[in-house]
Amino acid sequence: MRAIVCIKSVPDTTEVRFDPETNTLRRDEVASIINPFDTYAIEEALRLRETHGGKVTVISMGPPKAEKELEQALAMGCDEAILLSARAFAGADTWATAYTLAQGIRQVGDYDLILCGKQAMDGSPTQVVKILQEKDVNIADADIIVSGGRGVGRPRDSSPCSSWRTCWAARWEPRAPLWTRAGFPTHTR
Repeated sequence: MRAIVCIKSVPDTTEVRFDPETNTLRRDEVASIINPFDTYAIEEALRLRETHGGKVTVISMGPPKAEKELEQALAMGCDEAILLSARAFAGADTWATAYTLAQGIRQVGDYDLILCGKQAMDGSPTQVVKILQEKDVNIADADIIVSGGRGVGRPRDSSPCSSWRTCWAARWEPRAPLWTRAGFPTHTR
């Protein structure tokens, strides 16, 4: 089984600072973390790999400093991490983000499952995941599972993917990273 987990680097909400003139988030001054809902998706993928074998790949679109979050995913037990990074991606909206992730996933090749967090903590609730399931950004015949939140997931909606399931809660807490390592593929332009 080959699982791909889409993750996002988000500001650590305990350290949020805003520019008083523009009222925008000062991302350069705030530490980043893996979007908390994405850690549930990582845990789900790792547990599936432990049961069925295979490989877990995490993929993210963001600036080069997002490598820290990918290293954390590797330290949690993921096998491979891919960062899609380019100046042209700065300020991308949710459709552009979903499209870029879809293209990155296509480059990965064969996979059986795509997992995503329920929503991003920094203000883009579920749009990227919803766009990923749309026809014009169809990535392949795979299951897409969204993890995080409360409740138990069950099949929902039809989509170009073989099934679209939403898991509103992880059955377990995400594991803590055990170590860090670098050396994952970073795709930049």
